[in-house]
Amino acid sequence: MSPSYRKEREKKRSQQKAKSDDGTTPVKQSESQSNSAKSDRKKSVEGKEEIVDEPTIKDEKAEEEEKAAREAEEKLKEQEKIQAEKNQLDQFIKDYEARFSWKSDLRKVNLEASQNRPEDDKHLYKLDSSLKKNTAFIRKCKMINDGNKDQLIKEMRGLNLSKYIEELCQGLVECKMKMSDVPGIVEFCSAVHQVYAEFSPSLLENWTKVLAMKKEDKVANPSKLRVDLRLYSELISVGIFHLKESLSLLGNVLTTLVAQDKETLS
Repeated sequence: MSPSYRKEREKKRSQQKAKSDDGTTPVKQSESQSNSAKSDRKKSVEGKEEIVDEPTIKDEKAEEEEKAAREAEEKLKEQEKIQAEKNQLDQFIKDYEARFSWKSDLRKVNLEASQNRPEDDKHLYKLDSSLKKNTAFIRKCKMINDGNKDQLIKEMRGLNLSKYIEELCQGLVECKMKMSDVPGIVEFCSAVHQVYAEFSPSLLENWTKVLAMKKEDKVANPSKLRVDLRLYSELISVGIFHLKESLSLLGNVLTTLVAQDKETLS
């Protein structure tokens, strides 16, 4: 053997021994390296997935909190609405009870007026019966409203209106008023009725002249008629008029108005 051949052979044996000591083949080393790389890539991917999932969870949590806040706000608004409606209903009941009590008390006093008036007019002789003051008072009554009714009642108690009842009733029927003035005028009429027995029949007579209608009659001023009917109805309910005569006139007016509406709509 040549020296070069021996060296080459020893080199191959050394390489085989080294491979035998390592315990793996080149193929297995390649597979091991491949598996290690795959594992590293998987860990890297999982880390990325965790990074992507974190903001998604935060968004869902924020949406849930926002939804809960909206539901709480809607629930609060609903409760406030229910409470407002309850307060409105309570106020309506309170106003109704106060109005019913006011009307009941006034009706009782008006119905008992005939028994409480003096049998003669001697108590009126001490009051002012001058033409100047009484006519001035009647002019004021033509502009009566809820704001000045207390002052007019006070003035009325100091005057002798026995000779001026007709003019007073005519002025009250013709006065221009608003719906809000009706309670004040009812109180004033009640005060006069409690002193003067002739006031009620004279006032009813004047209302009959104004409200009496025929089927062919046209309503000149619907707004005033609406307020007049409200006032007339209130005067009946507080006992200033006798029911038989007063309800007959009211029924006639309402029947005529309904008949006119039917003709208009047909």
